[in-house]
Amino acid sequence: SASRPCRTTAFRAEVQDGVMLSSALSRFPNVFPSVYVQMARAAETGGYLAEGLDRLAVFLEKEDDARQGIKNSLIYPAFIFFGMVAVGILMMTFVIPRLTATLIEAHAEIPPLTRMFIGLSNLLTNQWWVFVGLIVAGVVVFRSFHRLPAGRAGSPGAITDAQVSPRAEKRANEQDPGGRRRPTPLNLRP
Repeated sequence: SASRPCRTTAFRAEVQDGVMLSSALSRFPNVFPSVYVQMARAAETGGYLAEGLDRLAVFLEKEDDARQGIKNSLIYPAFIFFGMVAVGILMMTFVIPRLTATLIEAHAEIPPLTRMFIGLSNLLTNQWWVFVGLIVAGVVVFRSFHRLPAGRAGSPGAITDAQVSPRAEKRANEQDPGGRRRPTPLNLRP
């Protein structure tokens, strides 16, 4: 996008002008989540910026690996789900109408559950546009919800802005034998 080079140039100019890295990062909240800014601030304050940035890089790599792992682990279940939906649609649009014709010709008594499936099949074959409309509406609502802050809170990227539990932060901020704070990705506060 056209704004990306401008952001990069503005960020570089701020750092070159002597602005603290964490302050420069915080001016671009749409690019750098608050946890990145907090980690950079902690590293600057503690005097271990290079090590802090290395830890941030490791953190980002692990986060990316976790996201990829989640995506990869969902591929097979999604394939099975959509395959089952396709089989269900084929059953409702081709098999059940033929079975219905056979049952009507035989003057057989049709059980209530079978009548329900025949009705659903008739609805799917005669008024398919209702189902298409429901699917489109569902996609629109889902995408709109994920644009809201409450919707983004449940998305996979939300973990980067999560608060660290006090217990985990206490462990991370413990002193090492040399009296220095151990630099870890959990040292979020200066």
